[in-house]
Amino acid sequence: MRNNLIKIFIGYHKPDFLIKSNIFEPIFLGREIYTQETKDGYITDSGFSFLSENMLQDNIGFNISHLNRYFCELTGIYWIWKNYSNLYNLDYIGFMHYRRHFISKDLSSFLKLDSDARYSYIINKIDYTYIKYINDFLKDKIECDLIIPYMFDFKKSLFHEINIEEFFCRQHGLTNASFKTLEYIIKYKYPDYYDIFIEFSKGTAYYPCNMFIMKKELFCKYCTFLFDIMFSLFDIFEEMLKNLDSLWEKRNLAWISEFVSTLFFLKYIRDNHNNVEFLPISFVQNTIENKMVGAVKIVENHLSYKIGKKIIHSKGLINILLLPFSIICIYFNHYLEKYIYNISIKYNPNSKRIKLEEYSDYDEAVRIQNYLSYKIGKIFVKNP
Repeated sequence: MRNNLIKIFIGYHKPDFLIKSNIFEPIFLGREIYTQETKDGYITDSGFSFLSENMLQDNIGFNISHLNRYFCELTGIYWIWKNYSNLYNLDYIGFMHYRRHFISKDLSSFLKLDSDARYSYIINKIDYTYIKYINDFLKDKIECDLIIPYMFDFKKSLFHEINIEEFFCRQHGLTNASFKTLEYIIKYKYPDYYDIFIEFSKGTAYYPCNMFIMKKELFCKYCTFLFDIMFSLFDIFEEMLKNLDSLWEKRNLAWISEFVSTLFFLKYIRDNHNNVEFLPISFVQNTIENKMVGAVKIVENHLSYKIGKKIIHSKGLINILLLPFSIICIYFNHYLEKYIYNISIKYNPNSKRIKLEEYSDYDEAVRIQNYLSYKIGKIFVKNP
């Protein structure tokens, strides 16, 4: 499979480690309402800049970005379906999350299963080796029409509900109204899915996370089915959802969408069982650590810091006499590093740094910038 024939979109609702390559395309979810609180708090100005400058936006063209608090990742999937300019030049379309990715069965055998959800395997943090691994693994993996996660069977985890409907109500603290309405829509609008729905609703498993890689034509059929049902549900429950105070409860339909996706996948599997492959998925525990720590190291690499430190620590006649040559060396090495960094950004956008204030050790970095050595170096840089 040639790289330009597959595109896997990565959904982001907040700034984090940028996963971007010739097959991975990040997309900012909920761009239209970014000033509103997310489940993880508010997006800072610098965080918004990072999301805006480094990825696609789900509020351009035909979009439902304003529904993100109700639909979650679906606003990105809808945007891809309606707007991605290269959609019809591709053979395969995929969707993953910024911290959930398809991985190989071999890799999962070495990883610990998430003790809470028990359908994903723990990756401690993202690094470029991991990104290259999933990029190379997936670009060569496509040999069927559809790739989806293994089913999550909650009976085998910490949950003890007797069926899907009870699981939905108990785990999310909601009534079964939307689930019953889904059944009604399936029965009268998609009767060829109704027997699948009945069997599914009595079971204890579903396909989680709305993650997939599928043929372009199948993707369009999937979206037609998915959004017809989701918009019908939203029309019915819009007022109720808007009046809920809890952001958790507002995601009612987003959870339902996983069941809608499951119905579509189950029917496709029944009709095309030889054209489907199942893969484990990862859960990255500490994505924030990859991008959010390192402000101190960045400041210590500033030219002002390096020159100021050299001036402060140059004691003794010999060191003072050699100071001009030492500073010239610092200048040369600094701009060589800067040149190499700019080249790496050109060929690997993933290596681009976010703004300093977005790091968790930002306050410590500011203290360093107030050191006498840094201030002396700053003056020297401005007036060499």
